[in-house]
Amino acid sequence: MKEISLLPDGRRRVAIESVSPQIDCGRFPIKRVVGEAVVVEANVFADGHDQVACQVLYLREGDKEWQSSPMTPEGNDRWRGAFSVPEAGRYEYTVEGWIDRFQTWRDALAKRIDAGQDVHVDLLIGAELIEGAARRAKGEEADLLRKSARRVREEKATAGTGPWRSAQDRGTPSSASYTYR
Repeated sequence: MKEISLLPDGRRRVAIESVSPQIDCGRFPIKRVVGEAVVVEANVFADGHDQVACQVLYLREGDKEWQSSPMTPEGNDRWRGAFSVPEAGRYEYTVEGWIDRFQTWRDALAKRIDAGQDVHVDLLIGAELIEGAARRAKGEEADLLRKSARRVREEKATAGTGPWRSAQDRGTPSSASYTYR
């Protein structure tokens, strides 16, 4: 599981509330039929403007490793994920949330490009984020991430004119869609 990030005063950055389904705050188990999906929803948010990501972690009684399933945003800080129940037994589940530093950076970069601002420093920050991911990755994924970080560092010389230009500049309808090729 991910490390819990605490602020100096002990507060957590990501809050998770209103997890469902649950009966009496988890005092009693919910019930599902074998093969049925358990759809889990929760309010997941953070202080400030950082983007969050989250997932459902679940464990069948007797298993040693938690399984995970991504959650998707439903709007207004509400997230939804699911896992299936392949065999009868007791299952535990929980919701894990964290600050998505890459998505936060990507959203801020898109706004700066749309506003016509200088993004040289922003591209260096992105390269650092990608290099950090490369250090945690292995094999081909690590190589691909290192190459991507190098391309981002090279792009800073021509910021806003290469693959970082807005979708609107590329002739597609959504100006909020930015991609790195």
